Amino acid sequence: MTRRCLHLLRTLGRWAVISSMLSALLFLAAGSTRIYSLRAYLLAFSIMLLITMLSVDPQLARERSDPGEVELVHHLAPVERGDERRLEERRREEREE
Repeated sequence: MTRRCLHLLRTLGRWAVISSMLSALLFLAAGSTRIYSLRAYLLAFSIMLLITMLSVDPQLARERSDPGEVELVHHLAPVERGDERRLEERRREEREE
């Protein structure tokens, strides 16, 4: 099988599992399968999910799921000693502007 076929089969399998699990969960919570609006929602959700899953490029999905070594963004880095004073000064300057 080609790589493209394997990707398609895996995607369809994931879609089926996600859709069936969500359907089971919602029908169990509702206590009935006779609720038309719930069935319509699940149908619309499943169709949109399938379209979304098939439109994602497999290479992009692999890259995003395993980005490799990523540096911390500065504003997310932990505050080190001495940085508190600089942060306070920066906040004061921003308030004055």
